[in-house]
Amino acid sequence: MYTGRFSIDSASIKVFGVLGLALIGEAGYVISYVALMVWALLGPRRAVEALTLAWLLQMLNPELFSIPEARNILRWGVLMCSSVTALIFLLKRDMPVPKVIKAHFYFLLGVSIFSVFKSPIPLVSVLKIGVFFVGASTITILFFTTSKPVRYFRMWFISFFGVVVLLSATLIPLDVGWTYNEGIGYYEGFRGITRQSQVYGVFLSPFVAWLFSLHVSGNKVSRIITAIVLISFVSLILTHSRTAIISLSVGVVYTLAYLVYNTRPLSKQKWLGSYLIVLALIVVSLGIFKKYNNSIRTSLTQYVMKEEGARRVDLVEGAESRIALMAKSISNFQENTLTGIGFGVPSTRDSQNIQYIPGTSIPISAPVEKGVVLTAVLEEVGLIGFLLFAYLLYTYIRPSLTPRSNMPIGALVITTLFLNLGESILFAIGGTGLLVWLILSFSYVSGHRQKEVMQQYI
Repeated sequence: MYTGRFSIDSASIKVFGVLGLALIGEAGYVISYVALMVWALLGPRRAVEALTLAWLLQMLNPELFSIPEARNILRWGVLMCSSVTALIFLLKRDMPVPKVIKAHFYFLLGVSIFSVFKSPIPLVSVLKIGVFFVGASTITILFFTTSKPVRYFRMWFISFFGVVVLLSATLIPLDVGWTYNEGIGYYEGFRGITRQSQVYGVFLSPFVAWLFSLHVSGNKVSRIITAIVLISFVSLILTHSRTAIISLSVGVVYTLAYLVYNTRPLSKQKWLGSYLIVLALIVVSLGIFKKYNNSIRTSLTQYVMKEEGARRVDLVEGAESRIALMAKSISNFQENTLTGIGFGVPSTRDSQNIQYIPGTSIPISAPVEKGVVLTAVLEEVGLIGFLLFAYLLYTYIRPSLTPRSNMPIGALVITTLFLNLGESILFAIGGTGLLVWLILSFSYVSGHRQKEVMQQYI
C-alpha cells in the first residue's frame, strides 16, 4: 500500500537488490543489467525504474565494485528495451504525441541535417543526436504512458535518493569513499558509492534542493527525510563540487524568493518548521567544522586555491582551463554561426577520443569536454540549432515554473538546469545526462498533473 513515506519499501529493495548483485563481481554486474533489460520491457513504470537503476550501475565506485568491460554496451541495452516499451505503450494507448516530443523531433531533424554537411565526423554526430533523441524522448513518453500517479514516482526518486545517500554516508570515514588525486597527492572530495566526487555532487544537488523546498514550503515531512536532507547537505559540502554547490544555492534562492512573493502566506506552524530545518543545517555544519577544524581548513585551501604540493595557484588561474574551453567554443561559433561545427564534435581535432565496438567501425563512446552548455550548444549546432534547443527546453520547464506551479518541482528543475552551466551534462544521455532527463521528464509530467502534485505528503 502506498503510504507516501520513506521506508524500506519496494523501491529501496530494488536498489539494494541491484547493488547486491553488483557486489558479487563482474558476473553479478552483468546479471543486474540483464535483469534491468527484462524489467524495462514489462511496462512504462518499470522502465523508468530500470533506467534509474541503470544510471546508478554506470556511476558506481570502481574500488567497491568490479566493473565489467561490457558495461558500456550493456547500458545501451536497458535504454533500447525502455524505448521499445515506450513505443508500444504510446501506440497502445492511442494518445497524441506530446508537445515536447515534437520539439525533440524538430531539434533532431535540424541538427542531423547540419551535422551531415558540417561535421568532420558525421557518423558520430548523427549517432549522438539520434541517441539523445531516443533517450530523452523515451523517458518522457514513459512518464506520459504509465498508469501510475506522479506521487508514486515522487516516492520512487526519494527512496532511491535516500538509499544512495545513507549507503554513501557510511563511507565518510573510509578512504574508499573519497576521490584521490595521485598527481597532487590529496583527496579531492567525497564520492560515496559513486565513481567521482563531481558525479556525487551532481546527483545530490537537485534532490537536496527539492527536499529542502518541500521542507520550507510547509509540507508534512517524516523524520527520516529530515535526517536524509541533513546528511545529503553535509555530503554535498564534502564533495567540493563547486558547480553542484552553486546550483543548490540557486535552487535555495528560488525557493526563498517564491515563499516571499507567494500570495498565500504560510501558517506560523509551517514557518516554525521551516526555521527549524534551516537552524538544524547551520548547527550540523558548525558542529562538523568545530570537530574537524584543521582538516576542513586544509581541504578548503586545496578546494579554493588548488594547492599542488607547496605551490598555491591563484583562483583565477584555476579557472583558466574552463575559460579556454569557452573561448575556443566561441571562436568556432563565430566561424560557423548558423549551423555550428557538428553535434558532439570536440572543439579541437587533437582532443577527439572515439571508442568503437571491438572489431567494428561502430562508435559506442565519444566523450567531449566543453565546460558550459550554452557555449557548447552554440558551437556545435549554431544559432539555428540553439533556437531549436531553447524551444525544446522551454517546453520542458514551462509547466514547472509558472506562477501557479508547484514550488518544490520548480526548485528541482532550476537546480538541475544550473548544473549544466559548469558541467555541460545535458547531452550525455549515456552518463550523468540520463539522470538529468529523468528529473526533467518527471518535473514536466508533474507540472501537467498539478492537482495531484499539490497534494504533497511525505
